[in-house]
Amino acid sequence: MKNAIKMLLSLLIGVVAIGIAKLVHPSWNINHLLIFGLIVFAVTFV
Repeated sequence: MKNAIKMLLSLLIGVVAIGIAKLVHPSWNINHLLIFGLIVFAVTFV
């Protein structure tokens, strides 16, 4: 159960990070945003 909560929290952080990155770098395309979000998700989950 703790892992599920941790995963949801890190997923939320990843989504927020993608939103912030989109605001800061509007020229980034979706692939850059997804890679950035995955890196943030991996770092927060591990």
